[in-house]
Amino acid sequence: MARALRLLPPGVEGQYFKAAPEGWLFGAPRPWLVFGPRPTYLVADAQKAKRTSQLRDFDWR
Repeated sequence: MARALRLLPPGVEGQYFKAAPEGWLFGAPRPWLVFGPRPTYLVADAQKAKRTSQLRDFDWR
C-alpha cells in the first residue's frame, strides 16, 4: 500500500547517515523523551537504501 503523503523531504540521508570507511553510520531515530546519544549502527550501501525508504514511508503521526 503506497502512502499518499511523505513527511520527510528528499535529503533525509544527511540527517541519519554519515559516511564511514566500512560503509555508513546510521543514527536511529529515538523516542521524544529519551535523553542521551541515539543508537548508531554500521550499515552497507544496500541497507542504507532500504532504511532511507523505510524512514520516508513511516507514518510519523
